[in-house]
Amino acid sequence: MLTDENFNGFLAFVFFMAVPLAALLGAIIRRRYRKAIARAMRAGTPSPGAAFAVPGPSHPNGAALQVDVAPLSRAPPLRPALALRYLAAGLAFALVLVTVMFLLDGIGFAPLRFAVVVAAFLLPALIMALYVAGLRWYWMVAAGVFWTWLLYVIAPESNDVLGILVGPALMLALLVGNPALRTTAVPLFMVAVALVVPLVFALEAIYLMMLAGVLDFLLFLLPPGLVAAIYVILGLALMLAVGTGLALLVVRAVARLTARSSELMMQHDLLWLFQCVWVIGLGWGSHGPLTLAYLLAFAAYRGTLALLRPRAPAQETHLLLRVFGQQGTQTRLARSLLLDWRQRGPVLMIGAEDLATETLDAPELAAYLRRRLSDLFIDSPVDLAAASAAGTARQGDGLFPMQDYYCRDSTWQPTVLTLMAQARRILVDMRGFDPANQGILFEIDALAARVPTDRLLVVCAPDAVEQVTALFAGAWARAGREGQTDRLTLRTA
Repeated sequence: MLTDENFNGFLAFVFFMAVPLAALLGAIIRRRYRKAIARAMRAGTPSPGAAFAVPGPSHPNGAALQVDVAPLSRAPPLRPALALRYLAAGLAFALVLVTVMFLLDGIGFAPLRFAVVVAAFLLPALIMALYVAGLRWYWMVAAGVFWTWLLYVIAPESNDVLGILVGPALMLALLVGNPALRTTAVPLFMVAVALVVPLVFALEAIYLMMLAGVLDFLLFLLPPGLVAAIYVILGLALMLAVGTGLALLVVRAVARLTARSSELMMQHDLLWLFQCVWVIGLGWGSHGPLTLAYLLAFAAYRGTLALLRPRAPAQETHLLLRVFGQQGTQTRLARSLLLDWRQRGPVLMIGAEDLATETLDAPELAAYLRRRLSDLFIDSPVDLAAASAAGTARQGDGLFPMQDYYCRDSTWQPTVLTLMAQARRILVDMRGFDPANQGILFEIDALAARVPTDRLLVVCAPDAVEQVTALFAGAWARAGREGQTDRLTLRTA
């Protein structure tokens, strides 16, 4: 039975089961989701492309083209500022939480002791900030080791704080902050919890059923080992039935509650809520409901993030065009340059398998798990209008959303032409280009006839500059006005 005395043990069991289960679910679901998106994109639609009202070409460009070639900048200037905002919010969390802890436990205030405990609770925030800043995993390890060593040198007893109070949150930070799981970490961790909690109660139910001898009558018909196996099967069936239903409810609830949160904000919300629940569980037996005061730390984190959040309207709407199928390069782009762009305005793109899991959010995950993936696709002008009317305001941490438009083979062309008319800045990623990629060739011709050259940024591999330059020069010669020369910005990466 769950009591005040074993509540923290229950939390520990759920956490240490849910973390690896969430990672496993993430690996499986992300792979299957990409395949499901690829299948759905090839499906037909009852609305032909001609049914869409597409803006006509305006021919704003000249027929001649000069190309400005330079390496792509590797240091987006705004990501460190975003990381510092989250680090400051984490510091506010740590300050309030430690203050409440000292008051509840009657710990005498000593500046050094207080600073050491705050620094211990700040370590997960430091790990998350390094993730946001885009540093490599080994920097996380180095930062964690150095921070722990420094605290030990200053106050050897700090190891107890790190191990008991902060250790689980630190493990969670390493999981949910990982860019490979960033977009699905929160809903899948909650799904894992929704599966593990019924497992605990299913094991309890099996134990009580065996004590009560509910199936003892079967001993007259079956061997004892088989009867024991039936008990286990019944318990697991109960766990799966309750857990699956609960998991679907959790995903839908997360989708509603995080409608205005970026994936980074969802990660930090989960981390700091878990830290609050963990210390509440540790202190409940001694202080009871008074431990709920630890939730003030979460309020301090949210308040600080809201205070530091930029409020300026979008400077421009961005559109990403790319060669499909280049998952590695596109993923790195989404985690670097596009994240920087999202601090200036929303980023639009045609959804596809290559970036499907990079833009996967809680509503899309809920649609996939409920077998309603078709709800995500543009099948008609009404769907396109609804997707275009979706909110493009800043999210809770100041980022603008990255919105993907999933299309069928018969609807992607009118959709991308509509997005070209909406965007003020367009990134064309030509890396991995092959002449068989007819989609990107259609888009280049459309750009030449519809979008001023100064709104474009083209990215390609260093050894493909001549080929890409020739493609764009040919499109501009066909669609442009004679006697006018435009300058195209091309960056190599």
